[in-house]
Amino acid sequence: NYVIYYHVNYIFVFICLVLTWRASLLALYIFMRTSHRASHAEPLSAYPVYSILVPLFEEAKMLPQLITALSDLAWPVDRLDIQLLIEGDDLKMWHAVQSMSLGRPFRVTRIPPGGPRTKPNALNYGLRFARGELLCVYDAEDQPEPDQLSVAALRFEQATSNVACLQAPLIGRPARRGGWISWQWSLEYAVQFQLLLPCLARLNLPFLLGGTSNHFRTRVLQDLGGWDPQNVTEDAELSVRLLQQGYRLEVIDCPTYEAPPNQLGTWLAQRSRWLKGFTQTWAKLLYETRSAGPQLGAFKLFVLHLSLGGAVVAAVLYLPAALWVTLCLLMPVYEVGPLGWSVLIAGLCISALGDALAPGAWTWARCLTMLSRPFYYLLHSLSAFRAIWEWVFAPTYWAKTPHEPVQVMKGKADVRLES
Repeated sequence: NYVIYYHVNYIFVFICLVLTWRASLLALYIFMRTSHRASHAEPLSAYPVYSILVPLFEEAKMLPQLITALSDLAWPVDRLDIQLLIEGDDLKMWHAVQSMSLGRPFRVTRIPPGGPRTKPNALNYGLRFARGELLCVYDAEDQPEPDQLSVAALRFEQATSNVACLQAPLIGRPARRGGWISWQWSLEYAVQFQLLLPCLARLNLPFLLGGTSNHFRTRVLQDLGGWDPQNVTEDAELSVRLLQQGYRLEVIDCPTYEAPPNQLGTWLAQRSRWLKGFTQTWAKLLYETRSAGPQLGAFKLFVLHLSLGGAVVAAVLYLPAALWVTLCLLMPVYEVGPLGWSVLIAGLCISALGDALAPGAWTWARCLTMLSRPFYYLLHSLSAFRAIWEWVFAPTYWAKTPHEPVQVMKGKADVRLES
């Protein structure tokens, strides 16, 4: 009983720290939200060659939409190098690409068999043939703003050499008939990429990259050996390695639009993969904490643990906590206790405040999304349980997220902060 009591107290303290940290970031956002937004009118002194890596697996239906979005990028064609990374045995994808007769700046790179069938493995292969000084990663469903490359290149030109990566905000725009899951996912992305990440970047604190619209200095990526091909959230793992090597991560405010998952099964598979990757990365960080401390500094290491560990632990605890509260309400012999109620209410209030502060229009859909948020959190526990099972029995299994072509409802992102 003492061992159980000890570990429960440890988890309780960790959750309190996560909530306190989240509340601090929200307070900072309120304080800084009127900050001046940088102008992008300043011209580049030169256009470096820009490489774009787009891993594609069973995405033939998405190809026309993708090619249109990439062709709209405002960058000189002779300074652009776009690699479509295709698995060697993905014949449908290969035939779809061949049927489009793509010319410059597109080229097709076929991934040889032998390695794990993961996105980072494809990216590593494409990195070997990248020609650009700068490099960006996009996914099949991405629709970036046309001037995103220019905004990133200008920021790299102005920044110090230790700025290794710029994260563009990812904005989920549900289709006009998008369902409850898609609205929850979109609001979650608004909090993450338009509120929390800009705050962390402004403070020069570590954050985890998104899986797409990452802009890198190519040399830095090559020096680090690229991505970890065994990790199913290669973005999070690379974030940690970049930070350990003394590099900085920053954000820009020129977004990429995505259509969120609209089916529970699709969302569950995607979220399970993310949580499995976070677990892999957090376990590695815990193992390397003693050596990573001097490299990162104690506080930045602490923030990383809160980011990775908080995502995993919170997802695991949502459903058990809800069941325990329900049991206590039904059977008075059990008690949640004052501290338990305090943490529960604080967590709901902090979550609601973040949802309310997130940029975006106030609509009936948004209000209903916020009111039903606790039910969405319960689904995280289902994905967490699946993630833990896969981490043990299928650590490199990549749950493919199916995509359908959709014209997202674009609009200028309301991002008030940038580094």
